[in-house]
Amino acid sequence: MPEAISSGSSTPFIPRAGESTPERTAAQIRELETRQERSVAETVQRQANASSRRAESLERVAEQLSNRQETRPAPSDTSLGGRIDISV
Repeated sequence: MPEAISSGSSTPFIPRAGESTPERTAAQIRELETRQERSVAETVQRQANASSRRAESLERVAEQLSNRQETRPAPSDTSLGGRIDISV
């Protein structure tokens, strides 16, 4: 960076072509913020989808357990539980 070192000359500092200007820097910051916002939105959407799938899965399990309980035959007097006294 020899341009930044003063050697007593009165030539003003002129940025080289391709170097950032305040406008370019501001545009880059806006682009970065937009990418970050998009990334956050995608992450939140993935988490929401995963939560929804988990809730649906738990609902199916609960329904299966409920169906099992409904289809289980009621204990009868001829079943083992009806013939053995397990009271304490």
